[in-house]
Amino acid sequence: MIPVMEVCGRLRWGPQKLVIPEYAFGLDVEGHALKLSSEHTEYRWVDYEACHEMLHWDNNRNALCELNHRILHGMTLAADITGEGASMTVTVPKTDRLERVREVVDAIICQQPDFDQARCGYVHLYGVALLCVQLAYKRGLDTQLCGVAGMLHDISSYRTGPSPDHPRLSAQEAERILGELGMFTCEEIGSIATAIAQHGAKEATNGLMAELLKDADVAQHYLYNPALKPERRQHPRLRRAFAELGLSSEV
Repeated sequence: MIPVMEVCGRLRWGPQKLVIPEYAFGLDVEGHALKLSSEHTEYRWVDYEACHEMLHWDNNRNALCELNHRILHGMTLAADITGEGASMTVTVPKTDRLERVREVVDAIICQQPDFDQARCGYVHLYGVALLCVQLAYKRGLDTQLCGVAGMLHDISSYRTGPSPDHPRLSAQEAERILGELGMFTCEEIGSIATAIAQHGAKEATNGLMAELLKDADVAQHYLYNPALKPERRQHPRLRRAFAELGLSSEV
């Protein structure tokens, strides 16, 4: 997302629209002749370091960093260009899906202007995701999908700010992110989004992934600082999760 003032210097999308999405594309053009549009007068080939120094805006540098990472780690890029529009499909091994989600989450948290909020995002989302994976191994559930649910379960809080309705908002955001990545089936996206939407109802009993996410969420809050006692209504869930993980709890 970029401020509209940096695009055109005026609020052409209305007074309430202050940021707009920006998309970056990387294409393999080896063996193809390049033809410049009327917007440009020249081009040159440079290495990563030189290109990074030439770029002024952080969002452009972030896009370059991601492209460089994909190339170095063998993540292939395939482009289908038709007419004036272009679409890009990124093929990533299925085993890297959790890592790709982490990259998206990192990019969102990096946009947080408040240091404490950003730190909270890293600690909590990564902490819950790790516990989700551990519990998934214990319960025989898909470790990657449960880890993804943990990474995204509060994502709206770090994109748009805290809200009492963050489970529903985060579920919507998770659906959008996973859909855009193109690495998950509709069924997988639905399962993850449902678990996220239900994770705020700690006293209710829902599906297997939702229950796992609730347990991981409660456990991470307690493990982060045991001096901060959990709410009494969360004690039974915390005791069960700790017992399953082979830990003792004072609550």
